[in-house]
Amino acid sequence: MSKSQIAGTPRKLDTIGNRLRHMRTKRGWTIYDVEHFAGIPAPTLAEYERDLSIVPADRLPVLARLLSVSVEWLVTGKETAENLRRQWPEGFALWGKLSRELNDADKERVVAFVEAFLKQRDKVSQIIDWDRLEALGVGDGAPEEGNPSSEASGI
Repeated sequence: MSKSQIAGTPRKLDTIGNRLRHMRTKRGWTIYDVEHFAGIPAPTLAEYERDLSIVPADRLPVLARLLSVSVEWLVTGKETAENLRRQWPEGFALWGKLSRELNDADKERVVAFVEAFLKQRDKVSQIIDWDRLEALGVGDGAPEEGNPSSEASGI
């Protein structure tokens, strides 16, 4: 058994069951948590996750809403703008702002920066003290109180 299977995260998101399990475990929920919130018995959910039973059409919207994904994504695995907006509304809003305010060259730089960050995130995390940045108000948009330079810059 692979490490990802042990952790409860399917290696591939090629079936409805794998996508259901992936989103449930991504949220740190047990199958009993989903049972409680969706009103679907845990044994039935387990069958869905193992692709032993077909998820009825009337249960797809309930599960999609609970897991903050679109029905289309649950069924097809294809990302949609609506699904991305539901999963990370802050990031979606930021991308909209960047799209409106940056010229094409700056957009390319932002994309290159993010791609480089993703490739090097473990090294970056060893260098940057994320807790300190959060304490300073970086990341949530709130300026540090009593710091005129951050208030003046709008950070």
